[in-house]
Amino acid sequence: ALNVADRLNGQGFFVSVSVLGEDVETEAEAKAAVTEYRALLLALHDRHIRGDVSLKLTQFGLSVSEALCKAAVLEVVMEAKHLGLFVWVDMETSVTTPFAVGFYGALLKAYDGVGLALQACLRRTPEDLAHVISAGGRVRLVKGVYRESLADAFQKKSEVDAAYDVLMD
Repeated sequence: ALNVADRLNGQGFFVSVSVLGEDVETEAEAKAAVTEYRALLLALHDRHIRGDVSLKLTQFGLSVSEALCKAAVLEVVMEAKHLGLFVWVDMETSVTTPFAVGFYGALLKAYDGVGLALQACLRRTPEDLAHVISAGGRVRLVKGVYRESLADAFQKKSEVDAAYDVLMD
């Protein structure tokens, strides 16, 4: 990934890199994710790669405990702050969305170099978007890929596209 990022930077592209993984089930797996992301951030910095990282909260132990996830992600974010790099928090299912939006505010207070992905398909996203913007945060708006209930999300592509357009405006 780093070699490809170097090549893409040479062609004028900015990159975003993720260490794939989600839904870890143990504290050891969450700590391993911290180690991997800290190494990734250091490599991006040392190789002068123009880019950022993107992470999933369940990869950092959200399914194990909120406290574990908060501590693990904060460790990565503070490493990014030290190195002057940006971190995106990816959105997962609607079950994790309330935690993600609430925790993002705390991350933003620790370091302004963090952004949050929001899914246009979720019915709650207009309020989440307003909340993030009012806090001075940054948003990566995506359409969403997780299967969600009708109560939580738009089901038709046309509805998601329309919601995306409104949110983007």
